[in-house]
Amino acid sequence: MEMNDEELERRLRTLRPIGPPPSLRARVLTSVHAPRSQPVWTWLPALAAILAAVLLSWRTLRIYEDVGRPQIEAAEAQRQAEIDQLSRAWGDTDASRMAAEDALTALSNASHSQPHSVTAEGSIK
Repeated sequence: MEMNDEELERRLRTLRPIGPPPSLRARVLTSVHAPRSQPVWTWLPALAAILAAVLLSWRTLRIYEDVGRPQIEAAEAQRQAEIDQLSRAWGDTDASRMAAEDALTALSNASHSQPHSVTAEGSIK
């Protein structure tokens, strides 16, 4: 028997698909477990790791600040002493103080790798 598409479509329209058996719904619903939330204790290792990372990071920052603070304060004190010394050597005025600050800033920016010092006469080595 030869059949074309239109004939097949016509025959298929006369048929009605059957649904699943009524017992299937009950079987599916009984096999599905209600979603359970995870107990809090399962998250405790992850929370402990995050807390440890944050605390160690915070403590490391504090240690770096404690170690670095004396060097920073010493460098700032040395810079202020050099500014005072240059300012006195250049006339001890507001303008000489600003010029000394500008000179040391320019010197610092020009050569971070080479140390400098200010002599008692007010010259920069």
